[in-house]
Amino acid sequence: MAGQTNPTLIQIEQALLEKTTPENKGAVQKAVLAGEKVMFDEKTHANMEIVKNTEGVKKNPPQAIAMGVAGLSWLLFMQSKKTMKTEVLIMAGTILLTKAIDFAERGYGIKFDNAMIAQSTKILAEALFNKLGISPEQLSEAIQKGRGEIEAQQQGGQPQGAA
Repeated sequence: MAGQTNPTLIQIEQALLEKTTPENKGAVQKAVLAGEKVMFDEKTHANMEIVKNTEGVKKNPPQAIAMGVAGLSWLLFMQSKKTMKTEVLIMAGTILLTKAIDFAERGYGIKFDNAMIAQSTKILAEALFNKLGISPEQLSEAIQKGRGEIEAQQQGGQPQGAA
């Protein structure tokens, strides 16, 4: 399969790799390669949701593609015997999502705009966090706590609740 052609998808993939911590970058790249092998290998390609569920993809592309990639990402996580770090799972899953969107654009002529890409990413993240047992409320609380700690550091103080 040739490289991606959608500049937005290319930028997303590059940004994700840049934001991946150095110690996890190799693992993310390995997970993406493994995912691509499953997605595009002749032996397994026909089992992919995007190929099996053509009507679902055409009816609601962000939902169908994101849930298919969530299943693939979870399969990779399970194959790692649950040792794959959360950052690796999320980053690799999101990169695989860009590759699945690219496939849908080129293979089915479905044009993904920025809103559809964002919706797909949100669905994927929610599905993966749900599989990890992290509720949207817990995620929101962690984000708020992190913001508070960053703001406190920037102001030279201690985060709330710190002794």
